[in-house]
Amino acid sequence: FTNGSALSQSQDGSWYLHIRATNGAGLTGTTYSGTYQKDATGPTVSFSPTPSGSWTTSNISVTPTASDTLSSVTATQYIWSTSSTPPTTGYANFTNGTALTQSSDGSWYLHILATNSAGVSSVTSSSTTVPYKKDATAPTASQIVFNPTTRSWNSSDISVTVNDSDTSGISSTQYSWSTTT
Repeated sequence: FTNGSALSQSQDGSWYLHIRATNGAGLTGTTYSGTYQKDATGPTVSFSPTPSGSWTTSNISVTPTASDTLSSVTATQYIWSTSSTPPTTGYANFTNGTALTQSSDGSWYLHILATNSAGVSSVTSSSTTVPYKKDATAPTASQIVFNPTTRSWNSSDISVTVNDSDTSGISSTQYSWSTTT
């Protein structure tokens, strides 16, 4: 290298720069300086448990853990979303490695924004295809639609179409006819 020129290192890691110089009299000296540290890769995140895609009636509790192989994790933030696409805003701070709970019914994705000591951030989602799912609410009258809702006296057989819906879908239905409410 040319004396006075900048020397660069593009790879992540902790580096020491060793220099060997020889003067005009033929004498050689060596020295080093460092550490010089580079971490251009954001933290990784693991989720426990990972989403199974199965419905539960209990609150969803997930423990995300962010780690960085070079520098340390300095900040962790989270947001629950009904989309697998990570939001750009709205994240809240949490302590790395502690459980996060979702108590609302629905299909949920957990997104983690983690930052390392080099200032590099990464967003990791619990899944891009399989959400955590919770439904703790039984189907209600407002989710069941009768067509028609009543019928005046008529000589033909009674025919009523019933459509029902629920957050987790309807897995079975039953009916009975009665002369009282």
